[in-house]
Amino acid sequence: MRWTKASCLSQLAEHLPMPCWISDGDGRIVWVNDAWLNYIGKDPDTLSREGLAIIHDPAVLPAVRRKWRETLAAGEADEMVFPLKGRDGAFRPFHTRVVPLRDAEGRIRRWFGTNIDVSREAEAELRASRTEATLRENEARLRLATNAAGVGVWEWRLDTGEMIYSPRAKEICGFDADASVTYEMVAAVTHPDDFPRTSAQAQRALDPAVREAAPYEYRIVRPDGDVRWVTAVGEAVFEADEAGKPVARRSVGVLIDITERKLADDAVRNSEQQLQMALRAGRMVAWRTETDGRLAPSRELKLLAGLPPDAKPTFASLSANYLPGELERIQLAADAARAKGQRFFEIEYRYRLPDGQVRWFNARAEAQVGEAGEPGGAIGVVMDITDRKEDEERLRFLAREVDHRANNLLAVVEGLVALSRGKDADELREVLRGRVHALARAHQLLAETRWEGAEVRRLVEEELSPYGLGDPARVRLEGSDRRLRPATAQALAMVLHELATNAVKYGALSTLHGRVEVSWQAGPDGDFELKGGGGGGGGGLTARASGTGDLRDRARLRRTRGMRSALGLAAGGADLPAAGFRAAG
Repeated sequence: MRWTKASCLSQLAEHLPMPCWISDGDGRIVWVNDAWLNYIGKDPDTLSREGLAIIHDPAVLPAVRRKWRETLAAGEADEMVFPLKGRDGAFRPFHTRVVPLRDAEGRIRRWFGTNIDVSREAEAELRASRTEATLRENEARLRLATNAAGVGVWEWRLDTGEMIYSPRAKEICGFDADASVTYEMVAAVTHPDDFPRTSAQAQRALDPAVREAAPYEYRIVRPDGDVRWVTAVGEAVFEADEAGKPVARRSVGVLIDITERKLADDAVRNSEQQLQMALRAGRMVAWRTETDGRLAPSRELKLLAGLPPDAKPTFASLSANYLPGELERIQLAADAARAKGQRFFEIEYRYRLPDGQVRWFNARAEAQVGEAGEPGGAIGVVMDITDRKEDEERLRFLAREVDHRANNLLAVVEGLVALSRGKDADELREVLRGRVHALARAHQLLAETRWEGAEVRRLVEEELSPYGLGDPARVRLEGSDRRLRPATAQALAMVLHELATNAVKYGALSTLHGRVEVSWQAGPDGDFELKGGGGGGGGGLTARASGTGDLRDRARLRRTRGMRSALGLAAGGADLPAAGFRAAG
């Protein structure tokens, strides 16, 4: 190869910044400029001796030679890109372009070529290619993630009003897969009660001063009528307008169907409400302790323990209010259940409220166990059973009282039978019937007060009202109410019956216009005094021996507990126009 400098073309190319070269008509290089030599770092003699192959990539050189032969054969300008080795030993891509130089007869005498370093462009293209590949990969991952998570993607192009919905977003809204989505369609499926709120949310998102991007939940009504709950998350993309002010050009976001979660939340909420209703109906309070023994108090537990709602009780502070021995008894019950392999136990105990009131509580507990069998705290319920305990005690007391009163009643009946006399069986029957009825009326009054006592006025009215014959003036009562003990009321009923019976037979009530007056008043010693009188013919309240047994025997009845009689009865049947007696209340 002989290196020469050609005419003015070579002189011009010598000063070009990119590598240039000239070959003869057969394609042999006859000249290169300094830029070319500077790039490869070799002088012309070395290049002539070593040859051009040393600056080409061996993997690409066959293709370069083939392309050069095709260009020579075609005799037309051509171009290609291939790497050339620089003085640093690195290959860089060059864009090579060749044009034929012809003589006057049109024959190719020379070829002029340029090599432009396009490594930066190649790197940029490679980066762009990699970026595009990364983008495609990310989009594929996004599609995979959104499909797996059931997330729909949407875009709202504000300049055109176009709504772009992914297949999943269309599925969530009930749109046809091939349908073009419009704003009107989106507005139509939004629940009417939620549309004002979602519209306001969109306005805040598009406001450059606000740029709201918080997620929000609302309902959609699909074209088939199915109501779904969704969560939407969106963000507006702003660009500067001609005046340089930010303007929302589009909004992008995702749509997630949360109907199942909402239904589950509603089920949990309903279950919690039902549990709270059941606890309130059973007057129970739920409680829980952590693994480390810390108490997780609820508002209801604080109220049950007599504490204000803002109190922060601990297990230690509550334990101080257990009555002596109760906490130890609870621990023994828990240990006994644990020894039997049981996780549940129940116990009743006494607890003192901050105001000093002692209440009975019933606690039911379940020990929590971890996956490895380690203790995990406890949960349970506690209820106030004070009323039940008081009722049980009252029932036990009433049972004892029934036994006691039954014995007393049998004794009274036995006394009635022993003291009753009559001329014949019919008269004796009437005497017994009257006395038993008097006793029954007293029992009825006592039963109405659960055997806590009987009022004097009610007792007198019950015994004397049958003798008034419908005329209130025949029987006049005067005195304040006073409750008598059960035994006293029974005895008084018997005495009133005897006096009223005698008044009908022999005293004031034996005539049509007769009347009786009964009065009573409390005495200074806690007793009270009852007096009886009459008018309109006959005596007042009169006692006679005839038909009633010996009065000395009847005195036994007056010695009933709580009764101190002052009837002043005379043997042989004395009249008592103004009888009086005292009875302990």
